[in-house]
Amino acid sequence: MYRSIILSAFLALAFFAFTAVAQQSEAAASSKKVATFTVKGMTCMGCVSKVKKAALSVDGVLDCDVSLKDGVAKVSYDPEKVNEKQILAALQKTDYTVSLGTGDKTTTDNAETSTKSKKKHECNTADCCKSK
Repeated sequence: MYRSIILSAFLALAFFAFTAVAQQSEAAASSKKVATFTVKGMTCMGCVSKVKKAALSVDGVLDCDVSLKDGVAKVSYDPEKVNEKQILAALQKTDYTVSLGTGDKTTTDNAETSTKSKKKHECNTADCCKSK
């Protein structure tokens, strides 16, 4: 009899703990946003790594997925800690032309920045585009 009471109490506590964790996860997921940036000038995986590292260095950035083929970086971030312009500023410190949005969807503020010429980058990988 005591076993069933203890087991019931344990199951009830486990259920409430699981419910609380699930609610926290849902709240965190709902506050997460994703921004898409156009990145021009990447030519190798070293370039991809450099852009990803720049994005992840910003406090509040949760994840970054960079596509060399598409020239796009998708950045997941916490809008309570950082905004798109701060992420853009960090990405523009790399040697690539970066703008917020893709194609015709770039914002006016960043369209001006994306037209600035950037110097040719120099990756630190041996098999990089330096030899091109």
